[in-house]
Parts: sequence; structure tokens; C-alpha cells
Amino acid sequence: MCVPLGHLLQVTAQDNRGMVLAIKADEVRALVGATAPGPDDEVLQLPGQPGAEQGAPPFQYERHDLIKYALPKGLPEDPQEGTLATIDGKTYAYLPDAAGRHQWQRVDQGAVASGGNGGGSPESARKPPAEKRSASRVPSVEFVTVEAKKFVEARDSLTPDVRAFLSPYTEEQIDDKIKHGAKIFLTSDGTPGYMLVPIPGRPGEYDLCNVFRTPKGPKGAGQAAVIQAISQGATTLDCIGQGLARIYHKYGFRVYKVVAWDDQYAPEGWDYQKNDRPPIYFMRYVGETRDPEEIRRRAESGYYGEFRKEDYPVGYEEPQQ
Repeated sequence: MCVPLGHLLQVTAQDNRGMVLAIKADEVRALVGATAPGPDDEVLQLPGQPGAEQGAPPFQYERHDLIKYALPKGLPEDPQEGTLATIDGKTYAYLPDAAGRHQWQRVDQGAVASGGNGGGSPESARKPPAEKRSASRVPSVEFVTVEAKKFVEARDSLTPDVRAFLSPYTEEQIDDKIKHGAKIFLTSDGTPGYMLVPIPGRPGEYDLCNVFRTPKGPKGAGQAAVIQAISQGATTLDCIGQGLARIYHKYGFRVYKVVAWDDQYAPEGWDYQKNDRPPIYFMRYVGETRDPEEIRRRAESGYYGEFRKEDYPVGYEEPQQ
């Protein structure tokens, strides 16, 4: 028995930008491989359509000439992947679907990372979709181990106000750290780099420091360095100011201590007028994964929730487990 799809339904989908998609019967037939009813086919007629006098269909049927689906007004017009918005008590996330197309999707509020100490944990945060992200804002960058001299030359090419955010290890100090197991990395062009310093008594775990990207380096290369560093065992770090703490939080580091700025330990070249006196954040990695692709995917989907500076006032110390 053939059912004339044109008599059943026309579906119109509308998104928050006003784009409309109408699906007609012939298109549906082509999609499912069906053919139009022929002269000798038995055709099911619906109430109000020609031939309805043949009798009512043998099932409960409520006619809808048009079905519309529309997202609520007020969603951000130019969202980035992982953007969250709550409207009328309902939460939406801008994420890829199974085919990799980015779109607004309704998400369960209980699955969205809440505040609290740490701004959410791997257990409480919203987990990203399992499919691989097709579009990444972090470039693919290849790092190689280098000598201390080359690393210092690249790092010190930064302007003094930027270099002030990095530990000022000398070439001799880095050489000594290398002798004790430190790993020093740069790209072939020397634009981004980072250091991994072994944590005493914890084999395979490292303190991450001197992460940088020169202006000539590709945008996002510094975050690519963080991804590789985590995959190689980066477990702790300290950084100046909430801007850097926010970035590291996105990659799975959680604040465990905050200390106040002290002028007597101010880095050389520190610009007080521009940077004021920000707190120092001490952080440890809680991501429980060392897979680079998973690290990247979690960061881009907002897996660890938002960093909230009010959760980490000066003097904060993570409660003892």
C-alpha cells in the first residue's frame, strides 16, 4: 500500500537566524527510495483530502499542515564552540552534531559544570560529545627538544613586559635542570616553547614552566604547547594573574593555592601601570587523561567549566583530602 506523502505533511525547520528548510514529498521519496503511487495502487486517503469518502483511516490521526521548530530568541549571534546560554530556565550549548556541523543544542542543566571550588570537576562537568571535533582552534604544532642556549634566545626575544610573566631561568640554570631530567622544547622556527621540570619523588610528573609564543608564532601555538606538555606528564604550574589561570583551567588544571603579589619579588620589567599587582596562582592537573586529542577536545568543549576568580581569593588553599 502506498501512502501519498504530499497528503500527509510538509515540515519546515527554522533556526534562530531565520533560515528555513522545507521538505517536500518528492524529496522525501527520493531520500527513502520510494515511488509515487500508480493508478493501480491502493492509496490511503486522509480526512479533508479528495477521496475521503472512501472511509476514515484505520488509526488515530490528527492532521498538522505545518510543523515548525524554532530556537528561542536571545541566543548569541556569533557563538564559539562550547558557548553556553540559558534562556527561560533552559540551557543551550553551541556544539557539533554527529556529522560535525556546529549548531545550538539543548543540554541538561544538571550536566553543565557548576561553580564551587574549582569551577567544576571532571565528575561534575558536562562531558563533550564522543565524536571527534572536525574544527579546532588550536593549530597542529611539532615540538622538538633543544639546547638551553637556543631556548633562552627564543624566549628572550619577547618584549620585557611579556617576558616578565615567565620564570627568568638563565642558560646555566636550564642546563643544570636538563642534567637532572628537565625537558626543553621549541618548534623548528623557535616561535613557541615550554619547559618540563621533574617533580622530586614523583617519576613521570613534571612542573610546567616558561610556556611562550613569540609574535611570529601561529595563533594558538602556546595552547598547543600546553596540550603536548600535559601529554608528556605536566602536573603542576604556577602563573601570574587570572588571565593565565583561566587558560590553564580550560585544559584541566585546578587552583590549589593563591598568594598575594609581593613587590620585593616582582619580575624584572614588570609594568605596574598595565598589569597592576595580580595574585599568583598555583595549579595542578586533574584531567585524568594524557591523550592529546582528548585534552584538546575537552578544552574546546568547555569540559572543565568556567574559571571563576571569586572562587579563588588571595589566601585560598585547597582543602586537604
